Amino acid sequence: MDKPPISHVEQSEPDAFQIMFIGALGSILVVVSVFVVQGFYERRRHYEFQRKIVAETPRDLTEAREQQLAKFEARWIDREHGIVALPIERAMELLAASPDPAAPVGAP
Repeated sequence: MDKPPISHVEQSEPDAFQIMFIGALGSILVVVSVFVVQGFYERRRHYEFQRKIVAETPRDLTEAREQQLAKFEARWIDREHGIVALPIERAMELLAASPDPAAPVGAP
């Protein structure tokens, strides 16, 4: 019985170029993957920082503003001379609504 001819000859040594190519390609894919994941992380971290820190008013500041506004509500300081304490926004509204804003302010 004759053996069929061998069409493929096995090599005793591994192909160094193929191993080097696969290793380099794998390394490049790992590095690119790390950069992509790092980019996603940084983008999400920036979004969370904006949402939680920058866009949010601190509770202490909100409470302090409420206390200050409560102090500066309209009240009489001197009834005899017609002096009233007003919040600045309200005073600007009254001045803008005045027919003659350049008129002197005071009791007639």
